[in-house]
Amino acid sequence: MSGTRPVANLVEHNQRLFGRLSRALSSGDPVTYVEAVRKLAQFLNNERAYYRDARPEIYQLLMLASKALRQALGIAEDVHIPFDQSAYPENPLVQAYNALLRTVEPFLHHFEDDLRKPLQNFVMGTPSGSARHTPVITPAVQSSTTLPTSSAFDAKKENNHNHDVQMAH
Repeated sequence: MSGTRPVANLVEHNQRLFGRLSRALSSGDPVTYVEAVRKLAQFLNNERAYYRDARPEIYQLLMLASKALRQALGIAEDVHIPFDQSAYPENPLVQAYNALLRTVEPFLHHFEDDLRKPLQNFVMGTPSGSARHTPVITPAVQSSTTLPTSSAFDAKKENNHNHDVQMAH
């Protein structure tokens, strides 16, 4: 088999990954939550992850991560109600969540306006996000034809029991 996989296989692989991450984020288990957030951050640290069909899925996973974090902290689950994340400086769930948002921040320009604006509010609410930003000027929405490639994920790990996310070399 050649070094490149058909795009359809990668999209299917990513859909399965999104499903696993969704279940893990919803599990209610703090260890599982932190692992899922770290895997999601690893995936989202590659610009190729933000292809058109993935962006709504990514948005939903980020909303789910926020809601699950709020539930674990025992605060309002409505993601539109701000909460003081700095009140939880040593909480590993909050630390992982903040790291996830910092990972997504440089790629916000890939999202369409209806998804980007709520995500900007989340990022601006992180301790490191709001301190270094002036109001965000959003670029014109560009149609993205970027498709996932084999460098986005190494599908060979898919049969791994833990379904670890691995970057291909």
